[in-house]
Amino acid sequence: MRCFGNYYRIMRKRKDQRERVSLYEFIAQFETEDAAMAYIESRRWVNGRQCPRCGSESTSNASHKTMPYWCKACRKYFSVRTETLMQGSPISYKKWLMAIYLLSTSLKGVSSTKLGNDIGIRQSNAWYLAHRIRAAWANNASRLFGCQVEVDETYLGGKEKNKHQGKKQQADQIIQGG
Repeated sequence: MRCFGNYYRIMRKRKDQRERVSLYEFIAQFETEDAAMAYIESRRWVNGRQCPRCGSESTSNASHKTMPYWCKACRKYFSVRTETLMQGSPISYKKWLMAIYLLSTSLKGVSSTKLGNDIGIRQSNAWYLAHRIRAAWANNASRLFGCQVEVDETYLGGKEKNKHQGKKQQADQIIQGG
């Protein structure tokens, strides 16, 4: 299945060798909420379903509305959202995946207003969603990007006369590696 999940592996290739997933192809992959949930489960539980709390593989299906699985070891309900950035969120799996796709494929970032309009939620919910996604990326930056990250077009500083007195010395220390 082609999807944005391979995005970071693909980004290591040259631009002309990258596999691209259009917005149309992305939407076609997740026509239903069940398809989106199945994709997230396949990415989260590669080696079979495990309880996110205790790690036990002794789980079974449950009839609970929002928590479809039961852990026999710790005797608690769980879902694919449990212990993830989606925990406690009423936003659908399709909208989460669409937000991740839009944020990861945008060259200059996506505002919460635009994100909310694109996926059909309020701006405040879009801000919350984007904030959680970016926080998850920040926590996994070393795993996603490796040890070295190349940064293009970095500009530090500004005119010294325009800076506050306390900022002038701090800028010198940052540039010198202090």
